[in-house]
Amino acid sequence: MYGIKVILKSRIENKADTIFFEEIILTVKEENENLAIKKAEEYAKGYCKSYINACGEKVLTDIYDISDAFEAFNEDENGVREVYSKFISLEGEE
Repeated sequence: MYGIKVILKSRIENKADTIFFEEIILTVKEENENLAIKKAEEYAKGYCKSYINACGEKVLTDIYDISDAFEAFNEDENGVREVYSKFISLEGEE
């Protein structure tokens, strides 16, 4: 089982200054990370449909990035499962 982080970019048609991003995390059951990423990308394409918002404006959405992929670990004896962990290095910080 893999977790795949997908970032979607949406914008209002004809308004270059109105851009917003949405980060989604999908769980994908697949043999390896590459296949999981491909499956997640295909699934995320379903989010990339234009629609009319409450203000009557056309919103366009595209996949901006597959920002991360990680293997979800098995749950422990208490039923807890770690689904995401990321190390962040801050050069020069103590």
